[in-house]
Amino acid sequence: MGNAWADFRRGGEMNQRIEKEWMMKRACAFVLAAALCLSLTACGVKYTFEETGRFTQEEMRAAADTVRREFPRGWAGNRLKEIIYDEARTDRALEYSTWLDPENTIVMLIENGGWDCTLVRDSKGSEWRVISHGYC
Repeated sequence: MGNAWADFRRGGEMNQRIEKEWMMKRACAFVLAAALCLSLTACGVKYTFEETGRFTQEEMRAAADTVRREFPRGWAGNRLKEIIYDEARTDRALEYSTWLDPENTIVMLIENGGWDCTLVRDSKGSEWRVISHGYC
């Protein structure tokens, strides 16, 4: 009888351990699902790029992705809806600055609220970084 009781108790402890493991797996799955949902909220951003001889679609997308990543940090309270490349805005920024390189400077317009972002990169193929943003 003593052995049967010990076996029963061991089985109960085993069930508790299995139940704890199952709860941990379920909690991890919930956290992963929540993170996936949060990451997909930025996917609703529309990109509008006009044809240009200055930048490829991939270069403009990389710049817009940088704006999208940086947007939540510095511009709380605004919802990012659309990022637009307008070559005229980039040309205007280049007119007013002597140190910006035309091959490595791009201006993106953020449609909601009339914001624009000026981005630069060190060279073709390197990462874009936001150097200026504000109302246009």
